[in-house]
Amino acid sequence: MKNKPTFRNIENYSEITEENDFFIQFTNEEIPDRYDANYVLLKFSPSLPEFKLIEKMHIEYQEAIQQKHLKFNWPENTGLHPELLNYFNQENYKIGMQNLYWVVPELFNVKNINKTLCIQKVTDQNLDDFLNINLEEDILHGRDFFEHKKKMYAYQYQLENTTFILAYLKDEPVGSLILIDSKDYLEVDNVLTKEEFRKNKIATTMLNYVVSELLTPEQSVILVADAEDTPKEMYGKMGFQTNAYQITAQKLIS
Repeated sequence: MKNKPTFRNIENYSEITEENDFFIQFTNEEIPDRYDANYVLLKFSPSLPEFKLIEKMHIEYQEAIQQKHLKFNWPENTGLHPELLNYFNQENYKIGMQNLYWVVPELFNVKNINKTLCIQKVTDQNLDDFLNINLEEDILHGRDFFEHKKKMYAYQYQLENTTFILAYLKDEPVGSLILIDSKDYLEVDNVLTKEEFRKNKIATTMLNYVVSELLTPEQSVILVADAEDTPKEMYGKMGFQTNAYQITAQKLIS
């Protein structure tokens, strides 16, 4: 592996609409509700006065294009100024941290898979299966999230670099994930196992399929997981490496 991945290698379905000495503005007005496609990437860790200035610019921009949220990503492996924490609490920001994971075939370590599963690429013929198991999970997070994800699946499905994957157990869809293909990386996103089939190595078997069947010699597998997510332990056992984290702050515009 020539170069370790960075967060800039993660697909954001977005374009740069402004760049200056302080930040990069990413925007996609086709999917305005997707925070990860409409955000500011900071070029440094700002003090509170500096952040308020950048925040004011971001608010003006978002309101001009009629978007209803703010999102800021810090440079990777860069912490927050402590003085921002009280401000974020007062202003109802949600703070998060994500880890970037990567693996190459020689490091990938899976001892057991579920050989009764049938792993397939999604086509028009089984797209409804993919949508049904994902939207069943999405509705648990509220109607707004459900509607956003429904639009996002339609947007992603028609992209040339994006592939939906389904796992079947006795003709029943039990798991899925989304792949984003690029020259150097195969990005895994939206890994799902139906609740009643968890602990059946569904996710492990799907990831094994990605590495053993779809990965080219030039590529490594990459994915992003919330720092607090339980699956990060699973990724570590499989041989995934992590060398980067990123802090985020987001809120709805009142």
